[in-house]
Parts: sequence; structure tokens; C-alpha cells
Amino acid sequence: MHKKIMRRLHWLNLKISGAKVEYDIQLNSNVFSGYVQSFQCGKNAWFSEGTRVLIGSHQDNLGALSIGNNFFVNHYSIIDCHYEITIGDRVMVGPHCYICDFDHDIRIASDNQIGSEGNVLPVRIGSDVWIGAGVIILKGVNVGNGAVIGAGSVVTKDIPENAIVVGNPARVLRMREASYAQP
Repeated sequence: MHKKIMRRLHWLNLKISGAKVEYDIQLNSNVFSGYVQSFQCGKNAWFSEGTRVLIGSHQDNLGALSIGNNFFVNHYSIIDCHYEITIGDRVMVGPHCYICDFDHDIRIASDNQIGSEGNVLPVRIGSDVWIGAGVIILKGVNVGNGAVIGAGSVVTKDIPENAIVVGNPARVLRMREASYAQP
């Protein structure tokens, strides 16, 4: 009962902060940080213990994170949004994953500092996607509906619909059979 009350309080805190979240979102403390007012999430979302969602900004624009219905993210995964991340319906994210829409400029600036400027591109993850444990999805990637990303993969390029991808960098292993693909 205590955990249910605490989850409800965390949800209420998100609502008060300006996030657009449905009633049945399940989360624990310390999941969200940054500009939560630019977060929206559909029905039946579950953020497991240790998950982190960071919403920052880029050049005075707030990052925009949008998640569909029936979303699940497993333990110790991180969603790091400084520009735009869109996640569809019925997406499952395994433990220890990292999804981000930015990286840092590695050129040395005049003050000899590295990484002072960020590079951003949107990340779009379609519906009915399975993301295995330890997957990294980098900026500018579009993941098609019905895709499956194998554990430990590093996604640097677009993934077609219903593709099964593995590796570093991730590459198409094969396509899902039509009987498993969602319409």
C-alpha cells in the first residue's frame, strides 16, 4: 500500500510540474529530472526502479519527450532528451539501455575545452518495438514499427519496420515473419 501511495505522489508531482501524463503511469522516486513540463506519456506506462529520464535543453529550446501507451522500461535504463525523442505504443525497453538525442562536439575550442557545444537530432522509435538489455540508441535514429533490437546493440542508423537487428554497430539480421508483425 505504501508503494502505491508513493507512486501516486510522484505522478502528482509530475502533473503539478506541467507534464502531460495519464493517471496509470507507474514510477518511483528520482526517475525524472530537468524540464518535466515538456514530457508527455500515454496510458499504462511503467518506469522500473533505477530508471532515469533526463530532459534538458539545447540552444534555449527545451527537450521534448513523448511516449505512447503501454510503455515499459526496465531497471537502470536512461532516456536522455535535449531535443526530441518520440516513442510509440507498446514499446518495451530492457535493463541498462541508453537512448539519447545528442552528443558533444569533440573539436577543441579556443579555451581548450572539449564538448562545449552539443549536436542534436531527433530520435523516433515506432510502435511494437522490443529493445533488448544494454542497447544504446544514438541521435538521429528512426526505429521502424515492429523492430526488435538485440541485447548489447549500438544503434547508429535507421532500422526498418519489422527488422531484427544485432551488433555494434547494429545491422539487420533478418526480418520478422508476417505472423508476428503488428498491422
